[in-house]
Amino acid sequence: MRIRIEADVTIERPTTEVFAVVTDVAHHPDWSGGVERVVDLSDDPVRLGTSWTQFSRILGRLFEVHAKVTALESERSFEFSVDKPTRVKMIWRLQAAPTGTRVFVTAEGNPGLLYGLVRPMVGSLREVLAADLGRLKQRLEAR
Repeated sequence: MRIRIEADVTIERPTTEVFAVVTDVAHHPDWSGGVERVVDLSDDPVRLGTSWTQFSRILGRLFEVHAKVTALESERSFEFSVDKPTRVKMIWRLQAAPTGTRVFVTAEGNPGLLYGLVRPMVGSLREVLAADLGRLKQRLEAR
């Protein structure tokens, strides 16, 4: 069974600025509530194949997560995969909007045998993703 979680927000800042912050993974802990710290960033700025380790708190449990950039299109999209607690692909798409930038985020994964464990958490994870986008919006619009 495949799990897909989506969220979106409009940020009143130019697409170039939003893309720069979203792809600055070393600073994800500044606005992503679940990411406590990022270490071992292989490339800065990120590019296709960039990898890093981050320590993420997911529903109260700390995970050492390994991530890798799988697709990157300047000012348009940023995709990376993570390996824990289950393999998930994070897809960020940016689109110019009349008042700034529309940001769409999708988390896709196949929890396999963990489906029964993960399924009840989907609603909570959607709330976490929406909260992260809210913090990103607040941070960027405060500039």
